[in-house]
Amino acid sequence: MELGLKGKVAIVTGGSMGIGRAVARELAQEGCAVSICARGRERLEQVAEEIRQATGAKVLPLVADMTRPPDILRIVDETVKSFSGVDILIANAGLSYRGTIETLPEEKWYYDIELSLMGVVRCVKAVLPPMRQRGGGRIVIMAAVAGMAPLIHIPGTSAINAAQISLGKTLSKELAKDKILVNTLNLGPIWTELAEENCRQLARDQGISFEEARRRRCQHTVLGRNGDPEEVAAITAFLCSERASFITGAAIEVDGGSSSYM
Repeated sequence: MELGLKGKVAIVTGGSMGIGRAVARELAQEGCAVSICARGRERLEQVAEEIRQATGAKVLPLVADMTRPPDILRIVDETVKSFSGVDILIANAGLSYRGTIETLPEEKWYYDIELSLMGVVRCVKAVLPPMRQRGGGRIVIMAAVAGMAPLIHIPGTSAINAAQISLGKTLSKELAKDKILVNTLNLGPIWTELAEENCRQLARDQGISFEEARRRRCQHTVLGRNGDPEEVAAITAFLCSERASFITGAAIEVDGGSSSYM
């Protein structure tokens, strides 16, 4: 299927590992020039070179912290200078803190809000001028099914995921006049480096094996397994493409059938 992405320019936040890395590679494979952003320079540059070698695409690694507004403005400016514009924003940077309403420290709530919600808001504001100059664009927000079916062990993340889903819907209505389409992916148990770290913490906290923690993580999926980042990357590329030109404001489950809400 021809997606019509050749020559497009994408920014992928949280692009040095997991879902961000897979999405960046998928978009590069489809012919996009890609800026990938993360805090760690060494890993970021390694992934950029890996994607270049695999796809032949132009990849710009940009060290940035999505909780710092000047960093967000800089990555957009450097992308425009290098590739002459921006067509696609993948708002992927985020994390998940385990705890309860009583045990989760307020500073972790605030950090999660700054990174996973305000980071998205600021990225969107920064890419609007270059997207409008190009006559439109695509924005994909990575949220999670916890935004629709909250999980008691991640109260902060569940609340922020709900805000991300609402934000995506609001932006889709506001930006339609500019031909900027905005969609959200509600992710289920995708196996990433962060997921592995969380499973190790769960195993320690509950005195179970790592294998049991991994099994529990996907026990509610009808497919009986964790998803792969590449599976998220495939639908992300589709939503960024000309083939998805009538899809905006959607919140799409990529969760192996684990959600039961309607």
